[in-house]
Parts: sequence; C-alpha cells; structure tokens
Amino acid sequence: KEVDYFDENTFLYYEEQIMAKKLEKVDKQEAIDNEVVIIHDHSVTIDKNVKKINKYKMLKESQRYFVKEYLNANEDVLLAYKNSRDYALFTGERMILFDRDALGLYYKKIHIIPYNRISTCAINFKPGKVELLCSLDSGYQMHLNFIDMNHDKKEKIKEIFKIMMAK
Repeated sequence: KEVDYFDENTFLYYEEQIMAKKLEKVDKQEAIDNEVVIIHDHSVTIDKNVKKINKYKMLKESQRYFVKEYLNANEDVLLAYKNSRDYALFTGERMILFDRDALGLYYKKIHIIPYNRISTCAINFKPGKVELLCSLDSGYQMHLNFIDMNHDKKEKIKEIFKIMMAK
C-alpha cells in the first residue's frame, strides 16, 4: 500500500523493476518468505492469447515508460538485452543493468552507469558472442557478455560501443 501497488501503465514487462524502484524510494527492500510456495506456469496464458509481435510491442512500451518515469530520463532505449539471468538497457547516455540474485529469481539492485563515467572499454567479438570489458572512473571493472549474437546484433552492440566511447 505504501508504494501504491503495481503500476498499471505496464503489463507483462518491467513490473519487478518498477516495484524495486518504488521500494527503494520509500527505503524498503524486497524479502523472500521460504514458507510460501507459489506455482507459476510462466507465459502459458500469454503465449496462447498474445501474438509474439504484440508481446514485443508491450516490451518496448514498458521499456520507454520505465526509463522515462522511474529513471527520470527522457531518453530513447537504443538496445535492450536479456539472457537467462541478466538484463540491461542502453540509451544514448547510459546503461542500466539489472543485477539479479544467483538463482535469477529477483532483482537485487539496479545499476545506472552514465557513459561519461566509463574510463576505458574494449570490445571483443567471438563466434556467437560479444564481450565488453570496461573500467569505470571508480576503478570498478565490468565484464559484460552478450550471447546468441548474429551479425546484425553484433553491429548493434558495435554502435552502442561507439556511443559509449564518444561520451
């Protein structure tokens, strides 16, 4: 109640990230109750009733909404990346990394890294993947792995890399 429940402006995507930002705003944290069991058939109803293209549109709308309303950024999302555990958004000014727990069950923290805080970065292309090896001004080292990359996806990462290095 204190965080006004789920934001009704999104559906299917970004509910967890929005809830994390709402909880952060009132200085609260997520908690896990190991005594509660919830069985969730992931995507069963949605896959039957919503076409893939419509799910993609919902994802893009939710991304834009999250960045604008919860990160206070009037920026376009240039790239969204997700694998089985990690999630990241790249805008023209910054990257937003969603740090999940080891099991990939919930988001522990959202890292917002402006490109102008990256002191050095290298890009490494390998068959089917791309690696970004970056150092932040703070000295923190970051290693981002992009998997399942075809030629077009690699070109998009290269574009983002150029934008990052121009800042």
